[in-house]
Amino acid sequence: MANHKSRQIFWFTTPFFLLLIMLSGISCQPAVNETAAVESILQGFIEALNAGDVEGALAFLADDAVVQLIPPPEPAGDGLFTGKEEIRVWYEFQAEGNSSNELSNVRINGDQVTALISFSDEGLKQMGVDFIDNEWVATVKDGKIQGYPATVTEASMEKFMAALAAAQTE
Repeated sequence: MANHKSRQIFWFTTPFFLLLIMLSGISCQPAVNETAAVESILQGFIEALNAGDVEGALAFLADDAVVQLIPPPEPAGDGLFTGKEEIRVWYEFQAEGNSSNELSNVRINGDQVTALISFSDEGLKQMGVDFIDNEWVATVKDGKIQGYPATVTEASMEKFMAALAAAQTE
């Protein structure tokens, strides 16, 4: 009798279990699609920056996006840019310096993106600095980058300061 009862429970719970598995697979699908969408936004954004396409890069940002550079680079004042018009000034500076940006170690968790962004431009190269790494944390909502702080890593800051000191002694 116990065997018959356990078969009844098995047959009753198996369809329920299969339904749960199917529903959990369905609920994971939007997350996969959202991740792919964020990856596409990031790729387009970096490609536009690297091409010197300021308008193209700005198109990936929300109108009220906020960009913060930590520490602020020399021509950037306090390093805080709010809204596309202020951010445009920074992106134009990058375009004029033939900048290059490369994302690595990208991790997407919902609307939060963390990555390492390697930045280079003609000014850095003239100083003998091949690139500066920044810890980058972006928020992406509704298909637009809402903003990001870019914080120079300690190792890159040391590399930059050494190159700056060497340039000043020449």
